[in-house]
Formats: sequence, structure tokens, C-alpha cells
Amino acid sequence: MSKLLNSTILLALLALLGLGLWVLIPSYSTDPVPVSEKPAARMVQPAGFTTTATTPATSHNLPVVETKSAASALSISNLIGSPTLDEKTVMSGLARITLETDRSLDERSEALGHLLNLSAEDPAPVLLPLIANRDLPDTLCDRILDDSLNAPPSWQADACLAVLTHRKNKALKTRAHTHLAFLLGSDHGSDLAAWTKAVALEKEPPAP
Repeated sequence: MSKLLNSTILLALLALLGLGLWVLIPSYSTDPVPVSEKPAARMVQPAGFTTTATTPATSHNLPVVETKSAASALSISNLIGSPTLDEKTVMSGLARITLETDRSLDERSEALGHLLNLSAEDPAPVLLPLIANRDLPDTLCDRILDDSLNAPPSWQADACLAVLTHRKNKALKTRAHTHLAFLLGSDHGSDLAAWTKAVALEKEPPAP
């Protein structure tokens, strides 16, 4: 009887011990835990950059833009030293360089120097258009007047008359006026038509 009672008490204690252990051990769920989705990271564009797509450039599709410098890529040395260019072509190139405003004054002055030498025998057809052109600096026009003093009086008169007709610089016009009056022996003041007529009469051959 006592053995049976002891066995019952032992079983009861084991049952209580098992129940206590079951309570103490935490339960784990086998259901999957939902994971919150993070929003996609937004790429921040650095300041000063653009996302415009670029297309590789192809030279054969690009238009050729002719600038003034590109169009007038003449060289004094190439003109003077060329064995194939005739004198007329060389003088035309030098006159062009003399009038090009995108060149330095030294280069233009050098071109004019060569032009004065090459046109010495017949300067009027070459130099009168330069005097009449507004792109010719006054300093270079003054140089043409200086050079004309070594030429026949007819060219001196033509050069001075061209200055009176086309130039605006007061000093140049005064110089041309004074010298032309000296050549003709008469002063026509500001009467350009009278000056023109007097020069033409001076060039007429003397009557037989």
C-alpha cells in the first residue's frame, strides 16, 4: 500500500516537473515573419550635370563653317616665294592681306611694303582701291602718300585726290590738300569737283 502511494506521489511530481519545464521553454512560431520592403534608393544628380544622352560625333556629318580667318588664310611668305603665282595674283593676295582687319598691323604693313615695290611701275590700279577702302588704317594710307612722293607727279596727284575723296581723317586730308595745291599751283579749297577737274586737265597732253 505504501509502495503504491509512493509511486503515485512520484508520478505526480514528475508530471508537475514536466509541466513547469514546458511553461519555461519559449514557443517559436513556424510562420514566416513578413519583411518590410525598403523603398528603392533615389539617385541624387550632382549639381552641374545633366542626364542628356550624347551621341558620338561623326566628322562627315558636321557642317563646315567658313570663318573670316579660315577664308583668308593667306601667307605673305607663300605669296612672295611661290614659283607658280604670277605677279598679278601675288599683288592681289598682298592687297587682300593689307585690308584684313583680323591681322596684326605689322603683318598688314609688311604686305603693303611688298605691294608698293611690286606696283611701282603702275601703282594706280593697285593702290587707289586700297585708299578708297575703309578697312585700310590711316597709318597705312599715310604710308602710301609717303611712297608716292618718289613717283611721277601724276601718281602723286591721283593719290592725293583719292585721299580728299574717300578718307575721313583730318590730318590725312590736310596733307593731301597741301601737296595737291603745290602740284597744281592752285588751291580749290573744299571744292572736290574743282580738284578733280584740275587733276584731269594736268594729265592732258600739251597741245601740239
